[in-house]
Formats: sequence, structure tokens, C-alpha cells
Amino acid sequence: MAGAVDLLNAAFPTGTVTTDPDGVFRYTLSDDDVRKLRNALAGALQDSGGKPLFRISRADEAILPAVLDKYGLYLFGGIAALFMLGRLTAPRGRR
Repeated sequence: MAGAVDLLNAAFPTGTVTTDPDGVFRYTLSDDDVRKLRNALAGALQDSGGKPLFRISRADEAILPAVLDKYGLYLFGGIAALFMLGRLTAPRGRR
């Protein structure tokens, strides 16, 4: 039984919940939460030398369309602006 309790304690978040002035709840990660999240991501993103902790399939189908719907025009504009800035600041001999 101690194994299940240890597993719950390891996964249970320990941050704080506050309310912003506009009435929206804000969860602030504790140092332990940041460490747990960092370790989980590091395990999931390991090189081929080790077995990852977990894998997520088809996440790109859920995340990418939502990001592009919300910020697609801004992302395109930012990329275009960086390209133009690079072209304008390039040495004259390299164009």
C-alpha cells in the first residue's frame, strides 16, 4: 500500500491557487511541481540512448491547429518580419 501512496504523493501538485483581480483562478507551480514537470519532460524527450517515460501520439493534430487558428497570422507576420530584417541587415556583397 505504501507504493500507491508514494505514487500519489509524487504526482499530486503542491502549488498554490489564487484569484486574480479579474476573477480568474491562477495556479502557481511550486518548486517541487517545476522539478516533477521538468523530470517528466526530460524523461519523455530522452535521446535514443534511453527509453522515454511516456509518448503522446497525435498531439500535433490537437495542438498545431489550435495554435494556428489563434496565432497563425501573427506567426506568419513575425516570420516574414524576421526574414525582411535579415535581408535588410545582410552585408551588401551577400545578396
